[in-house]
Amino acid sequence: MDEDIARERRASRKAPEDLTAALKLAARLERAGEVGQAWQALVSAHHEGKGERLKEAASGLAGLARRNPAALFEHLGARERAPSGRLHSIPKTNTGSATPLRILAESGEVPVLVALVCNPGVPSSAAVAAAHGLRHVCSLLFHDPASRHPRAMPFPNQLREALGYLPLLPMHDDGDPFNPWRIIETARRLSVLALAPWLHVMFGAKATALATDAKLCFQELTGHPDVPLDVARLAKHWEKLRDSRGP
Repeated sequence: MDEDIARERRASRKAPEDLTAALKLAARLERAGEVGQAWQALVSAHHEGKGERLKEAASGLAGLARRNPAALFEHLGARERAPSGRLHSIPKTNTGSATPLRILAESGEVPVLVALVCNPGVPSSAAVAAAHGLRHVCSLLFHDPASRHPRAMPFPNQLREALGYLPLLPMHDDGDPFNPWRIIETARRLSVLALAPWLHVMFGAKATALATDAKLCFQELTGHPDVPLDVARLAKHWEKLRDSRGP
């Protein structure tokens, strides 16, 4: 197996734009249990890809996350950083904006991202990158088609700060698309696991009824009453929840 990996690695380095070589390398690494290295190979392939090849690399990233949520969480949540202070695993791609973690969010493979944002002890660079990915897809849930300038929802920590200044219970419909009650209702109605980090910060809301409902919804979506989230168990719970929703 080591010789096979070495051969595939040489082929990938010789032709970094060759997606087939990168996918073969990633598959070898995954079978060998080297999920972190497989992720890196796919990130590099996505960085080099264009058009359909870009989509294939993105599909590879999503598939790896679906099959190995716990191992990928450990890799992305590692404390080893690049000299710049950013994790090696989360560079920008050649699109200039989309990151591998945003790709996971857009593909619906969110358990790893939710754990990166919610669990204590995760390096801020990984948590922030995951929050950006989740925020991008969650903002679309609250977009008013009539609006020419869609708003981006606040990050979880921004919502936490806002709730700290709310001595009274927010109204269910105060015109704010990101009203806490609307976030809970949307998360529950559509089974949106990606909203779990926003639900979790509501645990500390001064409004008891809001905090209680957020806790119930969080447990419904994650299978956990609170953090830390066991990523493998979270992924299994989420898979069952998605299956129960049907097409």
